[in-house]
Amino acid sequence: MQIWDVHEMTAVKPVYMLTGPTGSGKTTCLKQWIADHKHKNMAGILCPVIDGNRYLLDISSGYRKQLELKREPSEETPAAIQVGRFHFDETVFSWARQKLLIQRRQEPAWLIIDEVGPLELRAQGLEPAVSQVIQDADFRLRVPVLIVVRHSLKDRVINHLKIFDSMREINVNNLQSLD
Repeated sequence: MQIWDVHEMTAVKPVYMLTGPTGSGKTTCLKQWIADHKHKNMAGILCPVIDGNRYLLDISSGYRKQLELKREPSEETPAAIQVGRFHFDETVFSWARQKLLIQRRQEPAWLIIDEVGPLELRAQGLEPAVSQVIQDADFRLRVPVLIVVRHSLKDRVINHLKIFDSMREINVNNLQSLD
C-alpha cells in the first residue's frame, strides 16, 4: 500500500536560489550542471561572460545575444540601461523576457534564470518576466525554478519576489544535489 502526501501533490515546487559572491563561479557551475543533464528538458536564460563580453544565452536553443554595450550609448545605438560603469542593451533583455515567458508554457524539467540582480530589483532587466514566472502557482505546481542571485542581494530578492516560504538556497558546492 502506498500513502500519498496530498500537501506535496498540491504544493508549488520551491524556488531554488543559487547564491554566491560576484565572480564565485555560479554561472560556470550552472553551465556544467546543465551540460551534465542534457537528457532533461532544461530551459531559461544564462548570463555568461564569453571572451570578455557579457551575453544572454537561451538554454533551450543555445542561441546567445551580446548584452553588454562596449561603447557609451548614443543616438545610433539601441536603448541602454546603465548599471555602474556597464551599459546593457535593453532590446536583448526584451528578447530574454519573451523567451522566459514562452518557455514557461513549454513546461521544461527546470526553468533557470541567471541572474536576478540589481536591475530586476529596480523593475528592469528580466523583470517583469521573472515575477510573472515565480508568481504563476499553476506553473510552479509542475516545474521547479532555479534563480541565480548574488549572496549580498539574497534577502532583497526574497522580499521582491515574495518567496519567503518556498525558497531553497543552494551554492556551487551542492548544486549537484539537485539531480
